[in-house]
Amino acid sequence: MKQAKWVVVASFVFLGLIATTSIIEKSSAVSVNEIMLEIGQTMEELFPTLFDEKTMEQPAGQKNLHDAVKKLDALFNEARPHFDIKSPTYRISFDVIHAQLTGAMVAMKYDNYRHATNIVKEFVSICSSCHMQDSKLRTLFGDVSLATLVESSSAAIYNLLNLIT
Repeated sequence: MKQAKWVVVASFVFLGLIATTSIIEKSSAVSVNEIMLEIGQTMEELFPTLFDEKTMEQPAGQKNLHDAVKKLDALFNEARPHFDIKSPTYRISFDVIHAQLTGAMVAMKYDNYRHATNIVKEFVSICSSCHMQDSKLRTLFGDVSLATLVESSSAAIYNLLNLIT
């Protein structure tokens, strides 16, 4: 009888430790929403530069693109576990965007910033096509407007992205 009580008490203690560990892990881990918000903010900061060809020809614009793509790659790597447990549809979009980030990094390695810029523009369309359908995330690129875009080609691309999404 004493042995049975000991087993029951030990079981409760063990289950309590597991539950506590699980709660601590969940509270210490960064949520996918926080990661995605940071991805969105990084894209928002990059967006005006991305569609301004004159800026992208300058070393400062290229550095901005390089730093943003490197940060986005790190954030997508951090977000991967959240997407791995989702449906294949989520994973496919995630994998396509992550592959494009890798392609942009390779292009920049060979100083082909025009190609890297085009790759990033492509995956911006994928991101916005999902997020712009959602009323909560619709303001993803809230500070970007036609007034912030200097060239007419940049404004045209911005309008096209808004029409697509």
